[in-house]
Amino acid sequence: MFSQQVKVINNFFMLLDAVCILIAGYLSYLLRKFLSTGSWNIGVEQFLLSILVVIIVNNFVMGKVGLYSDEKISNYIHIPFAVFKAIVIDFIILG
Repeated sequence: MFSQQVKVINNFFMLLDAVCILIAGYLSYLLRKFLSTGSWNIGVEQFLLSILVVIIVNNFVMGKVGLYSDEKISNYIHIPFAVFKAIVIDFIILG
């Protein structure tokens, strides 16, 4: 019973992470397109593909660093470092 509840909560967190990435990507697209004086040299399809790749990689990496586990966190100072590692890996793969 407990593991089923953890799976539901983790799926919710994964979905919430994906929505946050979508919103951040869309806002960055709008800011770059409408507030920049330079030309926008990336196609919409390529931009959306990069957002999709980041969503998939982000969920995978956050699972690997233990952010989607059912274990109790012993020290909350490790959470920012785990999130930082996941973001760095996302940008390395995206770059």
